[in-house]
Amino acid sequence: MQKLLTHARDALEKMPREPSDQPVSEVLEILHKFSRDLEREMDGVADDNGLLQRILPRKEAFRRAIRVTAPDFVPVEKSLDDQYTSSSFSFLNNEETKDDVRTGKDNILSVSKAIYIEEVSDSANK
Repeated sequence: MQKLLTHARDALEKMPREPSDQPVSEVLEILHKFSRDLEREMDGVADDNGLLQRILPRKEAFRRAIRVTAPDFVPVEKSLDDQYTSSSFSFLNNEETKDDVRTGKDNILSVSKAIYIEEVSDSANK
């Protein structure tokens, strides 16, 4: 008999708690806790387990993978290529260079050949 009572008590303890008298308050409490946890993750935490810290390497790898698919447009004529540097044009100062894209652990680099301005013009005029 004692064994049956112990078993019944254990079974009762494993049952979910009874429904709340105020279900709206309970749902709001759960949402508030979730919101606090999510805000903490999004604000960033000081350790490597923060959401932003965990996705940053993947975000950078994705950005580089997309970037290397861009054609290699050179905004000068082919004859002036040896004089061209991206710093020749101030509006390109904030753009990445091929070396910027090449840095990183995945070492992805576009192998597209340079497309010069006269090639673009010729193609547009056809």
